[in-house]
Amino acid sequence: MAGALKALLAVASSLDAALPSWMVVAGAVAGWAAALAPAAALSSRLSTSYRGLSAPVRIEWLSRVVSNLHAVVLTPALAAAVFGDASLAAGGPLSAGPAVHGLLKVGLGYFLYDAVLVTVYRRTISAPGQTLFHHALVLSSVSWVLSVRLPLATVWAALLFLTEASTPFVNQRWFMAIRHRQSRAYKITGVTMTVAFFVARPLYIPFACVWMLRQRVLRDGLTTSQLQVLMAIGVIATVGLYALNIYWFSLMARGLSKALRGGSGESGGVPAGKRPRVGTGAAGAAAVASGVVREEKRRLGPSPTSVSVNSDSAWIRREETLPVGNGLLKRRQPVS
Repeated sequence: MAGALKALLAVASSLDAALPSWMVVAGAVAGWAAALAPAAALSSRLSTSYRGLSAPVRIEWLSRVVSNLHAVVLTPALAAAVFGDASLAAGGPLSAGPAVHGLLKVGLGYFLYDAVLVTVYRRTISAPGQTLFHHALVLSSVSWVLSVRLPLATVWAALLFLTEASTPFVNQRWFMAIRHRQSRAYKITGVTMTVAFFVARPLYIPFACVWMLRQRVLRDGLTTSQLQVLMAIGVIATVGLYALNIYWFSLMARGLSKALRGGSGESGGVPAGKRPRVGTGAAGAAAVASGVVREEKRRLGPSPTSVSVNSDSAWIRREETLPVGNGLLKRRQPVS
């Protein structure tokens, strides 16, 4: 593992030195998008759950597979680059800057790819507004960091990327929800997801900021105006991301509390006075019959594609049962 991380950091450093930023980012966008194809092939071959999904839900499934790949590659690499920097640990200057910049370009490519995917599938991907707000913060912040290349900004961006460590836990709960929603393992996975999200985001972000500010060497050589701009941008972006993560976590905690009190975290009905958002007439019937509205067309919470960046509030759902042929099909309703 250590050898693989060392090799990855060397490749990232080489990319940063050898190629223009736009070329690395464009290549990363293409690479993450291309990863959808093998993800689809493997999912179709290995998962009966995937084979039973409608096209819109398959897009969500595949986007989660790619987000897992992004998390398991970039998170340990950036952690090794920052916390494993011998020079920084000894009180010297950051020596892993080129490697971190290369990894940030790859991460920037991921968020660009994901923003495009969310925009294209905004009618079937949940909470596109929240997701695009999150992505806009990340894209603008990381682009600025790569333009100024100051050690303090570089470390700040790398530390915030480490929040992606919670993504695989969020995605695993979503995968299990398709066929194992009533199982004990599903509830355990939901608890694990909620705890992991809290540790990796609401708890970790303040710790990361304090740790970074204690590294005085990162501020060496900065003028007063540079430090003021750094702090202003850092505070705005960090507070925006932190507030969004607190909101997502509050939804998780609310659902977890309901689940631990004996429920599944879902309510069986639609609130009085509120009409479910379900198509009516021939068009609505055709949509349901075709499977477009199958597992979930709309759900509360952050985008399934981000991980960031994205929590999942799937604990908290209301469902309406719709008759389809000889069986029943549940369409999840957003909680208001």
